[in-house]
Amino acid sequence: MRNLTPHAVAMSRELLIVDIRPFAERLSELGFIPGSRSVPCETADDVRLALDAEGFTAAGIVLSCSSGRRSGQLLAQLEGSTGYQIHHLEGGLLGWRAEGFPVAIGSIEHVALEEDDARVEDLASFRRMLLACFVAEATELAFDKDLGPFAADPLASLMHCFERSGVPWDERQPRRLYRVVDRASSLFRELGGEPHRIAENVSRMYAILGRISARLDPAP
Repeated sequence: MRNLTPHAVAMSRELLIVDIRPFAERLSELGFIPGSRSVPCETADDVRLALDAEGFTAAGIVLSCSSGRRSGQLLAQLEGSTGYQIHHLEGGLLGWRAEGFPVAIGSIEHVALEEDDARVEDLASFRRMLLACFVAEATELAFDKDLGPFAADPLASLMHCFERSGVPWDERQPRRLYRVVDRASSLFRELGGEPHRIAENVSRMYAILGRISARLDPAP
């Protein structure tokens, strides 16, 4: 277990970045690291349970929070108590931003949606858009890299993201689909996708899910 700089994390695509903040913080103006996955944890026990429940298979896991304080504390508490290679991001998201690395924005108030996005009004149309985006990005990535079965059948790869997230294709709760978006983005990060493209696509997906959520469950 060790501390990793933002540069070391950015250059190590095999590392899985785990955002331990409450989900509401992930949706804040500060944003989050593209390709990271949201697994809110407050205690070392939370981390251990999450590691078992999520079934992580990454070569190493990097805990991330806003400033690095919470992730550093959890790392110290976890010393030698798991079978995973666990690290933490020095400086957290603030350090990541200070180094100029791209950030995804989860708040709909701070994302400029495309004109076609206005027609994505329900979860059925969101799934179609997610699939189209996933296939397009997989095709683009396959021009430069040998992606094997992933490039041959991107639909199966997306369905695998749903399955591994524990989310059915016809899921009716928008919030659960954030898990699928996170897993898909972490997959593209691992495969070497361009960070700014991942940030742009994830921000767009989050914003659309936020708008659909607001429509289905409007504030009183």
